[in-house]
Amino acid sequence: MPKLLVVFSLVFGVVAVVVFYRTLTYGNAYDDCTLRVAEQEESPFREFQPPPRDDLVARLAQAIRIRTITYRPGQLNATALVQLREHINRSFPVIHSSPVVTRDLINEYSILYRISGTRSSD
Repeated sequence: MPKLLVVFSLVFGVVAVVVFYRTLTYGNAYDDCTLRVAEQEESPFREFQPPPRDDLVARLAQAIRIRTITYRPGQLNATALVQLREHINRSFPVIHSSPVVTRDLINEYSILYRISGTRSSD
């Protein structure tokens, strides 16, 4: 049994080190990136320039600070969930102002986003 525990600990340690290293060395997918969604001039889509990486990190840090932990079913922190929803609205104004994105609120706390395509048959 102790050998199995040592082997398991070693494997877990190696996996943890690899994940940690890859997290630290992961490149920024948004560097010098411009996303062109549609080629048509009348398209409601437009060129999108992602925000600076520091801004994205700050948005994520703010979202993580909102304590949306639920310890038991039916026992939730409604104030924190509303704060998170408001944070998402403030942090992503382009999505919320897009004519092709609709937002539905489900049970007061969950958000469902729908993005319409360019073909009406889809």
